[in-house]
Amino acid sequence: MSDSRLAFLGAAGLAKIKSLRTAVVGAGGSGSHLVQQLAHLGVVSVIIIDPDWLERSNVNRVVMSHYGLVGQPKAELLQWRLRRLRSRLEPIVDSVESPDAIAALQQCDVCFGAVDHWGTRHLIEYFCRMAFVPLIDVGMQITPGRNADEPPIVSAGGQVVTSLPCGACFWCMEFLHDDLITRERTEYADGARALQQQVVSINGLLASQAITNMLGLFAGFAGAGGVTRYISYNALDQTMRPHPNLLGVGLDTCSHYRAEGAGWAVR
Repeated sequence: MSDSRLAFLGAAGLAKIKSLRTAVVGAGGSGSHLVQQLAHLGVVSVIIIDPDWLERSNVNRVVMSHYGLVGQPKAELLQWRLRRLRSRLEPIVDSVESPDAIAALQQCDVCFGAVDHWGTRHLIEYFCRMAFVPLIDVGMQITPGRNADEPPIVSAGGQVVTSLPCGACFWCMEFLHDDLITRERTEYADGARALQQQVVSINGLLASQAITNMLGLFAGFAGAGGVTRYISYNALDQTMRPHPNLLGVGLDTCSHYRAEGAGWAVR
């Protein structure tokens, strides 16, 4: 890979990006974009954690997939499709709660979350906090109209949320809260869990912003205010801006995860 187009990062920034050990939890719509971009940036290591196999309904949003690959583990599919780039891609076809996945997260410099479930987001952040690993979460939502009085699409968009060790967590920024976790558990118990609506263009846009946040954290590619911790995207009016939840939040402290309670791995 030629480094000339990344010269704006400077020699030190470029070297830092290429030396990163990264993990992506979720190899679906957003996660496949993240893995592709990390590999093209030439980072030294990309761990891909996903227990699922490619289904026909996934092909319209998992980049580099096609119908001939249906039935293949998503993580292994991405590794194979990107195998000729410089990054070392390591698939873990298992849950993020598996011993192999947890051990991998402990050794990372940065983790990306690309999952649908709020409970899984909570687990990923917990594992990252215990090992002092920055976490960048990507997610999108589309709400279709349910009756004739509503427009076909009520809302569409997503967010990129960055959780830094010892700084504001998902709970501090009210990205996660008890009602979300409880509602999700209730929906599963009732069998009423709705499928997440996905559009490949929005997945790609949010994944790109997440990668740009990584460049800000590790190569200084950000303004004087640093990386915006909670970015909200509205696809209907095509705007991306800091989320209102950031107002009044102390970004450099966290009351939910104490530093003295972390450190289960020597890093």
